[in-house]
Amino acid sequence: MRHLILDGELVPGTPLVEIALASELGVSRAPVREALRILSLDGLVETVPYRGTTVRGLRRRDVEELHRMRALHEGFAIGRIVEIGRHRDLEELHACCDAMAESGSDARTLNQVDERFHATLIELADHALLTTFWRTIAMQVRQ
Repeated sequence: MRHLILDGELVPGTPLVEIALASELGVSRAPVREALRILSLDGLVETVPYRGTTVRGLRRRDVEELHRMRALHEGFAIGRIVEIGRHRDLEELHACCDAMAESGSDARTLNQVDERFHATLIELADHALLTTFWRTIAMQVRQ
């Protein structure tokens, strides 16, 4: 379900009904319920009591908050990269920049390379907790 949301196949507002999903996926309701719980923690769906679960859309405030948090995490990552001496390992980031420049008007390729650039930046920081936080933010940004 996560991939369907992130790939835009399940758009914001789409209802996610446990019974229907379980039947469609050929599983019991328990794993569907657990998956919906995890997706809720990831900020991809929202559950409203007596109304059900839907794919969560991003409001303007959500977008602003996500970008602020992303900037904070990536700023920390850059400081960490310098602190641990990984600034010499920036070839992948340079390759991403070159690929972005070459992508021209191909938005899909540009987005993929942009995601790789930011993921590489976080990986170079070699900080497990930062990586965990960043993945949650990155997932919501992709939405």
